[in-house]
Amino acid sequence: MKYKDIFGLAISGKSLLDFQQYTRHLLSLSPKMIEDNQDYELFHCVDRDHECYFALEKPHGTLIYFVKCETSHFDFIGPAVTQVAVWRDIKSSASYGIGDHLFFDVLLVAHPTVMSDEQQMSRGRDFWIIRMAKAPQLGFRIGLANTKTKTVKWKDETTPASKWIQDHENAWSNDGSARDIRFIISR
Repeated sequence: MKYKDIFGLAISGKSLLDFQQYTRHLLSLSPKMIEDNQDYELFHCVDRDHECYFALEKPHGTLIYFVKCETSHFDFIGPAVTQVAVWRDIKSSASYGIGDHLFFDVLLVAHPTVMSDEQQMSRGRDFWIIRMAKAPQLGFRIGLANTKTKTVKWKDETTPASKWIQDHENAWSNDGSARDIRFIISR
């Protein structure tokens, strides 16, 4: 089995052995530990042309969270990172909250903008709605970027995030038909 196949769009049915193999692969990339807390160790590494972040639960080093990111540069917004694969072991209590932590405290510190990917499945859509609802409360801006027309429609200061999200939620596409429309969260 190729490592890249493990964290594709559908990972159900993968065995524990697959995750152990992929953990060994990630550790072979000389990752940098970026956080060590009582529950897990959080690492960053580069695998080919992707940035990867992953968490290993203590004390056994079990993989509990993984994110693969692509970085792009857009003339109209600058550099942006996109999470192209996200996986969390929902059976591990140590993984609760790590998605928000990585998104707001790691990715948005390292990159000025996080952008949704071209095609959203229902879980990805929910993930983004939750982050967009929280972002303004944390001091971040939310917007809708059109990569074809090179424009951004930012949420204004007076519109509540929930209303703005509701007004723009039809921009989602799970079939790739709206691939030029992307949600963004920026510093």
